[in-house]
Amino acid sequence: MVVADINGPGAIETVRQIQDQGGTAIPVEVDVADPAAVQELVRRTLEAFSEVHVLFNNAAIQVNK
Repeated sequence: MVVADINGPGAIETVRQIQDQGGTAIPVEVDVADPAAVQELVRRTLEAFSEVHVLFNNAAIQVNK
């Protein structure tokens, strides 16, 4: 599993929790608004796991007015 988040320390903590339960995961700090960062995310994902089986996208921008 790849935990991709703009919050790097949060991604690392999530990966730690996954690993503590016996899972396999890597953290990737990424801003999905940056195309180069997304390309790096894809590269690292394929490097670690060779292919993508499931993609869950939960990126959003919250504006409070």
